[in-house]
Amino acid sequence: MKLKYIQRKSKVASILWILGNGLCMAHYAVKKVYFGNNIGNMVWLCRNGEVFACADETTDIEGMVSKVQNKILKNPDHVLKISQIFKQRSKEVKKLIQHLRSHDFTKDSNLELLNIYKEIVDAYKDVYTYGEQMVLAVGDLADVIKPYFLEKGINEDDYNILISDFNLSFVQRERRDLLKIALASGENINKNIKNQIKKHAEKYAWIPYDYGVTSFSEEHFLNELKKISAKGRVSLQAELDHLQLYSNSIKKRQKEMGNKINIDNLHKKLLAAVRICFFLLDYKKELFTQIHWYSLRLFKEISARLEIEQILAQYSFPSEMENYLKGKNKPDRESLQSRYENLVMIIKPSGEITNIEGEKAKKIIDKFLSERDNDSVGETLVGRPASFGFVKGRVRIILDASRCDTFKHGEILVTTMSSPDYMIAVRKAAAIVTDEGGVICHAAIISRELGIPCVIGTKFATKVLKDGDLVEVDANKGIVRKI
Repeated sequence: MKLKYIQRKSKVASILWILGNGLCMAHYAVKKVYFGNNIGNMVWLCRNGEVFACADETTDIEGMVSKVQNKILKNPDHVLKISQIFKQRSKEVKKLIQHLRSHDFTKDSNLELLNIYKEIVDAYKDVYTYGEQMVLAVGDLADVIKPYFLEKGINEDDYNILISDFNLSFVQRERRDLLKIALASGENINKNIKNQIKKHAEKYAWIPYDYGVTSFSEEHFLNELKKISAKGRVSLQAELDHLQLYSNSIKKRQKEMGNKINIDNLHKKLLAAVRICFFLLDYKKELFTQIHWYSLRLFKEISARLEIEQILAQYSFPSEMENYLKGKNKPDRESLQSRYENLVMIIKPSGEITNIEGEKAKKIIDKFLSERDNDSVGETLVGRPASFGFVKGRVRIILDASRCDTFKHGEILVTTMSSPDYMIAVRKAAAIVTDEGGVICHAAIISRELGIPCVIGTKFATKVLKDGDLVEVDANKGIVRKI
């Protein structure tokens, strides 16, 4: 089996997240999102919680994107239609999240636990499919339509504003709320402020969790409060004003640019489609990170009843879990441990799933890891500008989000692809450089929000660069050079 690396997840707490993601990419989205096209097989390599998404000989994501994009260029209303489905169905997901967050599962029967478990499984098919998969299918649409706007006199920086979603991201909302607490407290951390931080943590602890990385504690937010309070009231108020006025400011600038140029109806719709994709990516991440985080409460109760370690319960397949909770079978600890250590999962467009476990899976994963990154590259990296600027600094490579606490202010964050679990490092970074990602990826969005120079899609940054390397990041041209 010849495999090509696509993406890596450093920590995955449940096989459900990979199963759901894979089915959405390869199977669920084919008819309604991809216009009947497919990407071929998706292959997942899972080892001790670390997961690699791969392509095999049948996989052709670029081909699917090309076909779908050509249709969207003629019919951009398709993106709006899909987003409306996503928004409507998200209402049920929000109810599920609230149930996972507050319900006392110890009082439920096994069948009641199973019903909630099934709701989690179904959330991927019913909702996730219409979020990230639409963004995947759109591909580089923002780049494809950009020449039209540049020809009308819109510069690169203004174009990034023009395509942006004006809604505050969940990362921005957390920062806004923490700034309010900081302005109320000054440097006086009294009992009332500690209570506010406790509520803040209850509301936002899930942000860096992603697929199973970590969470924010009360102590984390208290330390952050102390750090930002040291900046002084003027600085805090300015940042808060920026966030509170962000939506109206983006809307105003977009309206002003729209009034300056005559945009035809087709490109107005295409522009709206790109903006919708920003929303879909962020809101999907918000909903499903919360599902991943709060479902731990359900798994805790299930694992206690099954008398098995929680991580092993979380690596049970849905059919197995149904049999466990119906009393038909008991978990095989040795088999589940083996699966957690080595699993290859192949998901086909038909929805057929092939699972390879044990020694055979180990050999496939060993071979993939030994052959990965054999490309020969120089010391100059070329990617795409995501947020403009020019800086010099020392490299810090972060491949595991749990290591973000070690990141120092002013370093250049180099990673495969950032996500909200990297925010601890992102806020300290002088610049961001990624191997992967497009103009609508998390690194691109958050770097523009924070005004941090960012170069995405270099392919080899984490291979070419080493911790401590002195580099210059020219995010105006998309070039990173060792000095």
